[in-house]
Amino acid sequence: MASRQCKNSPDSFCYVCGYYVGDKHVSNKISKEAKYWEAYRLYFAMSIGDQEKAWAPHLEFNTECEDSISSETSDAEEEYLQSTSADRHYPSKRELDDLIRDLQLTKSAAELLTSRLSEWNLARDDCKITAYRKRHLDYSVYFDVIQDLCYCKDVNSLLVAVGIEHVPPQWRLFIDSFTKSLQGVLLHNGNKYSSIPLAYSIQMKEDYESVK
Repeated sequence: MASRQCKNSPDSFCYVCGYYVGDKHVSNKISKEAKYWEAYRLYFAMSIGDQEKAWAPHLEFNTECEDSISSETSDAEEEYLQSTSADRHYPSKRELDDLIRDLQLTKSAAELLTSRLSEWNLARDDCKITAYRKRHLDYSVYFDVIQDLCYCKDVNSLLVAVGIEHVPPQWRLFIDSFTKSLQGVLLHNGNKYSSIPLAYSIQMKEDYESVK
């Protein structure tokens, strides 16, 4: 039986692109001294003898594909490019109050935030640092204290003061007891608004007499 031989010379095989170089590319032929057999095996993880198999890679890189990919990438970058507007926005006291309420910051945290914004010249002049130390006084008129219980005596006016329309069917009363306190709050059925405190005591417990 005659030995099987390839019609292409192994000296004209390119181990980078995976193709045999034709006669018109004689200058690109690979010499035996280049040890291309070993280089091809290390690069493609297969020997040159497997090139006749159907599963061997015979891929040719297309520069048009590269240009298309680069174009799509640049278009995507331009689409999501952030606007660099030179106009800065300095929050007013009302806007800062809304932010503090949305973040549910305590008095000390609200004062710290206002202090930092003022220090960095990022707030308007009407944003006073000490304005939040006595913010509870604006709503204290709606509460009263009897013995050990502090409770809200005018729920409608309290909700109007915080900018919420009081629709009773949309709210429910929730009473919770902690280790050292008892409190009652109004919860919105759709969780659209934060809880509204109605009662608080550090002496009472969650029993029938207290809830009654």
